[in-house]
Amino acid sequence: MMNNTDIVKYIIGDDNNTQYNKLLSQFNDTIDNYQGLSSVNFGSISKFEKPKNVIPSVRFNYSLDELNEICNKYLDGSEKAFNTVLYLALSLCGVKISDEDSLLYVKSFIGYKEGRRFFRVSGTIGSKRLTMRIVPSAWGEGDDSTSTRFALRNTTDVYLDDINVGQITSLFTASSLKNLAYVTKHASGEYNLNLNPYQFCNQNCLFCSKGFRHMNDELRKSLVNLSPDQIIRYIEMKLPELNFATLTEVIILTGRYYSTEDLLKYVERIVKGLNILSKGDFDPLLNHNQRVKISTHLLQSEDDMIRGKELGIKRFIYPIEIFNDGLRKKYMTNDTYSENKGDTPISSVFEVLERAVKIFGADNVEPVIIVGLDSYEETINGLKRIKQLGVNMLTYSVFRVYDCDQFEMYKLSLDEIVSIISIIENTFSNGYKQIIDFDDKQINKLYRKL
Repeated sequence: MMNNTDIVKYIIGDDNNTQYNKLLSQFNDTIDNYQGLSSVNFGSISKFEKPKNVIPSVRFNYSLDELNEICNKYLDGSEKAFNTVLYLALSLCGVKISDEDSLLYVKSFIGYKEGRRFFRVSGTIGSKRLTMRIVPSAWGEGDDSTSTRFALRNTTDVYLDDINVGQITSLFTASSLKNLAYVTKHASGEYNLNLNPYQFCNQNCLFCSKGFRHMNDELRKSLVNLSPDQIIRYIEMKLPELNFATLTEVIILTGRYYSTEDLLKYVERIVKGLNILSKGDFDPLLNHNQRVKISTHLLQSEDDMIRGKELGIKRFIYPIEIFNDGLRKKYMTNDTYSENKGDTPISSVFEVLERAVKIFGADNVEPVIIVGLDSYEETINGLKRIKQLGVNMLTYSVFRVYDCDQFEMYKLSLDEIVSIISIIENTFSNGYKQIIDFDDKQINKLYRKL
């Protein structure tokens, strides 16, 4: 049996000692390293500053009665609908820790400047994946709009005021930043292979969980960016049980490519490598039910889209993320690049989507937005414009604060967020929606049941 040193030598090859040392360090990390069990205490939690620049309509101290009111106003009032509102509230509001035992499940995000990247509990409540930001108790009680009424007690129990509203059922044990390849299951039953070959993304969008502005030098230097050949060998060694024939989709995530040409060459080599590794079981060019999907702003012309389609890219994701041009420029621009996401005005984004509908078909264009960063009116108008293009699918995420300076980015209150999500669900088919299936050995490796 190969040890970690031999595995990493095989993945990296003999020509890159720096990459070798970085990846070996990550292979030698344990779950405890990611959870930081010895480094989180009430003293370290209290060092985070209370948010100051939150707009008046945004608050975090929702009560149980208010959640029920929101559920009945915008959704159907069912238990399932209430749980949707509850999970959104937990993601938005965060949770306080009320006993020492519950600290065991807090991730410390080793490698960030002290007091900048919030501690979190990440895992599942029931079968719903959830990440909860840890809120210092010193921020105030329930009558303070910047505080939260949620608390984690008795190790795994989640309370809203004095009502038990859920229980943590598992922990997500990996680092989302360092997780290079993993399998997920779509709500439709499809299996997806997710590739994250670029741990360090120079785009550094200010709302992103993978932004590097608060990383210390040691963490930044420890991140690897794997070539197509290296990521294929990584899959071979880390996912030996992967059944390629069951894969519907390979998704290439979080890659800040320097040019469209760089992007297309990367995809071409990935597809060829997977075809060889799987002995033809994954071949999007021959198999109608298989596809490559890539999230990028760089495929903008019809010619480039056609080239991508000829490589196996059958579903086109455009990370719109923000509709407001001023905010796009402010949050999505890195001065070291000439082709920033934020440099493309939203009018041009809609033109790109129109071309994509022509090339890939309306059912294979998947815009992605972040709910919470635009105003309510801007979000509604943006959704209407997407629908007018004939696009039927939309993936959305709700903005969550990761760093202490992100609170001021919120433009929407919880009830506005729920209202928009209700409109999305009634207007578009689901884009990517992950489900957690603990009985499936291919996808439960990242979660530890409690």
